[in-house]
Amino acid sequence: MPIQKIRFLDAFIEDKNEVLTLQINLKIGAESFDCGRALRKGERMGGFDFHAFRYLDLAVEPLDGDVYELKGFVPSSQK
Repeated sequence: MPIQKIRFLDAFIEDKNEVLTLQINLKIGAESFDCGRALRKGERMGGFDFHAFRYLDLAVEPLDGDVYELKGFVPSSQK
């Protein structure tokens, strides 16, 4: 399937304590992460500190079911 862009804030919800909660099922390399996975600042998921990428969007490839594979990061379209 073709690569799609998902807005960061559609993939994660950030609370007032800067905890990011994954809103999609995401595959990064050989690892899979389920919706609901929470990340505190400094924690990594699939080798990435997503807090450092929160001003970018995610480039993903849809896989079977409701799983997306991370392909990279792209500039945010949000203004």
